[in-house]
Amino acid sequence: MTPQALASLKAVCAGAEEKQEAGHRYVYLPQLKVPVGGVVKVLDALLAITGESGYPTRLFLAEQITERQTIGDKPANWSQHSVLGRSWWTWSWRDVPVTLPEVQILLSHLRALQ
Repeated sequence: MTPQALASLKAVCAGAEEKQEAGHRYVYLPQLKVPVGGVVKVLDALLAITGESGYPTRLFLAEQITERQTIGDKPANWSQHSVLGRSWWTWSWRDVPVTLPEVQILLSHLRALQ
C-alpha cells in the first residue's frame, strides 16, 4: 500500500495500519466509527483489500451489527472468521471491487451498513 493510501485511511481512522497474513493484505482499523442507521458504533475493524473467501474485498468487524439483518434487499448472512489471531464478523457483500482506492473500498463497505 502506498503512503498516500494509508494516509487517506488514517483520515477516516487515525490508528489504521497495514497487516499481512497468509498472502492477504489487510488494514487494521482500531476504534472505527461505523454508522448504522442513526447511531454511530465505535469498534475495531479489519479491511481485506486483496480478496478473502471468494470476495474481492471485505470489511470485518469486531462484532456483528445485529441491527442489520438485511443489506439492501438481501439477507446480510453474517458469518464469523478468524483472521490475524482474532475473531471477526462480516456479511455477504461482494460488490466492492479491489480496483477502487483503499479509502473508497472502506467507505463503500460502510455505506452498506447505514
